[in-house]
Amino acid sequence: MRKLVFVFFVLSTFALSAQDINTKEILAQYQIKLDLTTEQTSNFGSILEKFNIELYKKDIANNTFNKSNKIRDLEIYKLLNAIQFEAYKKVKLDIEPTLKFRFN
Repeated sequence: MRKLVFVFFVLSTFALSAQDINTKEILAQYQIKLDLTTEQTSNFGSILEKFNIELYKKDIANNTFNKSNKIRDLEIYKLLNAIQFEAYKKVKLDIEPTLKFRFN
């Protein structure tokens, strides 16, 4: 039983670190394409971490996904200036193609 718990713990650690790497890679791409300041990068990373866990679930309902995606976009809208947000709308689908709004 101890071995099973230990193996589960090790595997969950790998899964969590894989999510962190993915978020960091996504943040790095946004930082380059949107020319984010240091403060914006920090806040943008917090927003990504806050929403990515829910948005990348495989069994999330379309309505829940769209609502979370929209709330994330609104938080990013508050963070960026107008030029950066226009660029964000264009590059979002290149960087995160799975975050297209879903329709029934």
